[in-house]
Amino acid sequence: MPKTASEDLELISMRFPAVLLNRIRDEAERNHMALAHEVRTLIETQYLVGLPPPMVELLEEDRKKLGLTRQAYFHSLLDSRYRTLLAKPGGKRK
Repeated sequence: MPKTASEDLELISMRFPAVLLNRIRDEAERNHMALAHEVRTLIETQYLVGLPPPMVELLEEDRKKLGLTRQAYFHSLLDSRYRTLLAKPGGKRK
């Protein structure tokens, strides 16, 4: 019996800067995943795949209200988390 994909998948070809690709390869190896799976996980994370729909809707609404790209929005979320960590006792970094 032939295998059938449970979802519609398309093949794409991309070029990555060597430094970035090496980081992704290292991460895939640490996670015991194929490189393609690691890249797919990164893309799915960027598009909030797997989060509850109400959470996605609220975050998307916030991003659009702020007028930010997805990348800028993620950077703002990470910056907020970074500042929270710095504010904790022992959180200051040199």
